[in-house]
Amino acid sequence: MKKKIRFFNTFEPVITIYRDLAPALSSAEFEVELVISSAAYRADKVSLETLSEQHRGIVVRRLWAPVRSATNRLSKLGIMASYLAQMSLRSLLGNGSDMNVFLTQPPLSSCWGMALKTLRRQQYACLLMDIYPDVLIKSGVVSERGLVAKLMRRLVIASWMKADAIIVIGRCMRDHVVACGVAREKIHVIPNWNDERAVYPVDRDKNTLSKELGYSDRFIVLYSGNLGESHWFDDLLHAAEHFRDDDSLRFVIVGSGSRRREVEAGIKQRGLSNVDLLPYQPFNRLHESLSMADVHYISLRSGFEGIVVPSKTYPALGSGRPIIFSGESTGEVSRTLDDCNAGITIRIGDTIGLIEAIRRYKDDPGHRRHQGKNAIDAASNRCSRATAVGAYVGLFQSLLAPGAPSDEPASS
Repeated sequence: MKKKIRFFNTFEPVITIYRDLAPALSSAEFEVELVISSAAYRADKVSLETLSEQHRGIVVRRLWAPVRSATNRLSKLGIMASYLAQMSLRSLLGNGSDMNVFLTQPPLSSCWGMALKTLRRQQYACLLMDIYPDVLIKSGVVSERGLVAKLMRRLVIASWMKADAIIVIGRCMRDHVVACGVAREKIHVIPNWNDERAVYPVDRDKNTLSKELGYSDRFIVLYSGNLGESHWFDDLLHAAEHFRDDDSLRFVIVGSGSRRREVEAGIKQRGLSNVDLLPYQPFNRLHESLSMADVHYISLRSGFEGIVVPSKTYPALGSGRPIIFSGESTGEVSRTLDDCNAGITIRIGDTIGLIEAIRRYKDDPGHRRHQGKNAIDAASNRCSRATAVGAYVGLFQSLLAPGAPSDEPASS
């Protein structure tokens, strides 16, 4: 009989984990169920229901939501609350699963894994895309010394201790979980990846999006992705101000998020006519959008290393362009760039270093091409879809193999 793996996350993850992993698990003779909200986080993605149509053994389960999309923090909280209540009831009273996999939304959802393991003898794994409550603390949502944060931390760590496996997306994140007292051998580092079918290098003379936007003869510093609480834009805007009289260079920010208004205000306050703030581009043009860059810019605020790993790193590598990372050298992004020599790390606040890095990439096309080649090599090998998905499939096969620790039949 096929083993069943059930994934819980309020929304589809920002990376293509469901689209890539679910078919691979189905091909490996697992039944797969994806339990997500009917509300949308971003409306530009292709429907997950196509997975059910294209692959036998994959079920997409949509749970009712009070609103249609997560337009603000309050609506997102309402969606998560309704999702948590419904997923708990359905998983307790409905058909069983051999392995429950809890991603990090809603926060604390992995605690329900302890209940299902006790009441229904179902194994569970925690797949940590972010670390809670630390993200909420660093974002200023809750106080580190407050009762809410302390209670959340105790519950989350308890769920890690009882889990059959913990999957983290970076070495810095593994170090953080180990520091919380979790056995190192229980933790599996599987970084996120680039989908080479969606993102690949496009030459400047063949990039129709770049031509449409008038970027063909400009040097482009590109930030693409979520403009969230964990990201940092002051240094980038300062660099743009420095290069404001260089008409051959342009800064482009593509995306949206909680800090978009702050970025808009910074652009207006500094009078930066050399910065373009664009919305998310259609998914089917992602290869063109990311290939507009001559160099990518990625940032992570101080204090977020080990609790957040920017997934935008891997598509940026897949575009075959070098990366400038503003952040701490201990984080996964910096380690990856060092491992494959595909970019440079500049500490937060080092605006002079950032300006010098941009100038070198602009003035030294040989250096830029060399690191760009290293980037695509990394995206095609150590950071590839095949490598990461293979690691996931191998892990679940070992956890659910007959005689494996905690191997007990799921109740039906």
